[in-house]
Amino acid sequence: MRGYEETATLSTGHTVSLPLRCEADVAGATFTARWERLRSVVPDGLSPVRVAPRSGLVVLAGVRYRSVGGFDPYEEFAVVVPVVRRTGSRRRATRLGVGAVTEIGGYVHALPVTTEASKALGREVWGYPKTVADISVVDADGGMRVSVETEGATATTLVVRGGRTVPVPLDARATSYGVRDGVLSRAPIDLLGEGRVGVGGARLEIGDGPLGTTLGGLGVGRAVARFVAPRLKAHVHAPTPSPERERVADDA
Repeated sequence: MRGYEETATLSTGHTVSLPLRCEADVAGATFTARWERLRSVVPDGLSPVRVAPRSGLVVLAGVRYRSVGGFDPYEEFAVVVPVVRRTGSRRRATRLGVGAVTEIGGYVHALPVTTEASKALGREVWGYPKTVADISVVDADGGMRVSVETEGATATTLVVRGGRTVPVPLDARATSYGVRDGVLSRAPIDLLGEGRVGVGGARLEIGDGPLGTTLGGLGVGRAVARFVAPRLKAHVHAPTPSPERERVADDA
């Protein structure tokens, strides 16, 4: 699949028009995590953002969709690793005496959702590792409380408080990465709306279900920032194969 204006037919029979236009209530937080563990789950061509010698970051967010193209609304819990990708030659950059050009984006590491149709959508179009789970996304304390449950296991819960936050208008393009058919791909996402950001203000309770195992494996630590964005609009474009085939330098 190439280009930004396309349609795709899923195994479920749904037809998807791209870019996919969505509106959702979103709340989440950025947590510290063990850099080496993040590195072990990120594909070649990308490298986790490093904030200390042994620390990187992971973004955890609950999403309550109001509308998703022609699909029924659903909920999801996103686990996204901020990453950098080299877009310029290391050798050429060295000769020119400048640093290699990099692009910052987010690698989607886990993405539980509440419907089979949304699972097929994410896996078949973008290569996102979607799974189906019981997810509750409710308003709480001016923010959100997100719980992901698996039968027979304790829930993983993310609580994002409202509290003291700063308004931030959103009119930006982000980049998400996934692996589809064994190929690293990138997809632009246009974000429109207004959010609020603050320092700390989030709590994570890791359960013993599949999501809890995933988060425990990353060594998730403390929350450094939080965000709340009601009625956020997003236009998710079609993926294109990433041209990079070599690992971004570990010291990026």
